[in-house]
Amino acid sequence: DEEKQWLDALEAGELDDYGDIKKNANTKPLTTRQKALLHGQQENELLQLPSGYKNVELTEEQLQRRQVRAKKRRIQAQEKREKDKKQTLDRLLKKQDSRARKGRGSKRSNIPRVRYLLKSGGNTISIPQGFQLPFTPQPPRLPPKPPVKCGVKGCNNVKKYNCSKTDVPLCSLTCYKKNLIHSQSQTATSVT
Repeated sequence: DEEKQWLDALEAGELDDYGDIKKNANTKPLTTRQKALLHGQQENELLQLPSGYKNVELTEEQLQRRQVRAKKRRIQAQEKREKDKKQTLDRLLKKQDSRARKGRGSKRSNIPRVRYLLKSGGNTISIPQGFQLPFTPQPPRLPPKPPVKCGVKGCNNVKKYNCSKTDVPLCSLTCYKKNLIHSQSQTATSVT
């Protein structure tokens, strides 16, 4: 039976590229055109959709509406270009204004200053109006605090940081390790 089917398929030209009988594919989802092309049968000429652009006859009123809409679009595009130009100019001018302000009007220029000039012709002191000589002395500055020393016994180095667990001032990693060992031994003795 199989041999007879193969011979019939050979005569009908229904063998695939490998010499096997073509299996019937599910033709249900295929359109009529696809089925006809698949089986090579075209009983009647199938309709074909037009592929080119179809010119539509427009009435005078429709032509006028299209022209009005096209004119509006052109006007809107022109207005948008003008608006963009104006925004660009404003941005550029604003940048130049900010640069000019930075150079001329700094905050420091508003502060009254005493100016001392040394010249070959002589020395001059310029004092702003409203200031009296001798100047009122400023309060003396407090002396700086003495540097904090490392909190580990036997170490006299200056503190660099505090221990995150014990908050003891420390100077190095070795002192940090000594401090941890010391704090653990204290907690062990306080627990017992």
